[in-house]
Amino acid sequence: MALGLAAVLLLSLAPAALARGLKLDPSEVATLGASHAREHARDRLAIEQAQKRAARMSPGARLRSDRAARRSALRVSRVLGDRPRDDIGYWEPTQYPLPQYAINMTLMPTGELLYFGRPPPGDNGRPNFGDAEIFNPATHQSRAVDPPSLDGPGGLPANIFCSGQLLLSDGRVLVVGGQLRDVDATHPNYSGLQYTFLFDPWKEKLGLQPWTIGPKMTAGRWYPTAAKLPSGDVLIMSGLDENGQGDITPQMDLFRPGIDDNVAQLPQYPGGFRGESPDLPPGSPADRVQ
Repeated sequence: MALGLAAVLLLSLAPAALARGLKLDPSEVATLGASHAREHARDRLAIEQAQKRAARMSPGARLRSDRAARRSALRVSRVLGDRPRDDIGYWEPTQYPLPQYAINMTLMPTGELLYFGRPPPGDNGRPNFGDAEIFNPATHQSRAVDPPSLDGPGGLPANIFCSGQLLLSDGRVLVVGGQLRDVDATHPNYSGLQYTFLFDPWKEKLGLQPWTIGPKMTAGRWYPTAAKLPSGDVLIMSGLDENGQGDITPQMDLFRPGIDDNVAQLPQYPGGFRGESPDLPPGSPADRVQ
């Protein structure tokens, strides 16, 4: 806490001194702009100087600094406590039951939340299909928006739980992968879906079908990672493959919104292959990406 307080004091009391030691990151300047990159550099310098100051402190001085920081935090808390709750946020004691497990959840630009998971167990066990809902924070109500079926009209909703998801720049939700099948004697580990899915909240608001099945990926992915790049494209990586043997998908895929929406198969991302570290066993989570 003392370190954080020292950083704040450095930022607020000595901007001129900080500016003299600023080291801007060229990549941040290129992607964020000079002003935003300067803020990052100022934060880094303040933390660095606070760390040096803390390292020079005696144990007694460090204890006094910690106590001062706690007193300052209490004063801030008392000030905030006098402000309207809607101004600073608060936890409600009321709980709002959901109709199913929210394994994945995304806040959409409409102010509502898309969440999906696997239906709760029933009399015949736990069904192996996806179940999606939209939660409205204003009404505390949910409404069903079943995922599309991979088996055509009348088929069960796709198993999009255990997927990765993110919000695209145009407000749609991209869902990548999911669960292909349950664990059994032939498949002792989880198996990943090879498909991508797109959810359009604006279509849902108009009463239209909001889901579309996107392009297939290089391989199946169970709990993959999806990262939006500065270009708006999405890099898709990792996740257990479709074979159910516990192998991690080594290839990476690149999804380009507006370009790849209607293609059947994503082209393999050039150079997008996950290599094995020579110091770790094959399949280790710490394998490096080449």
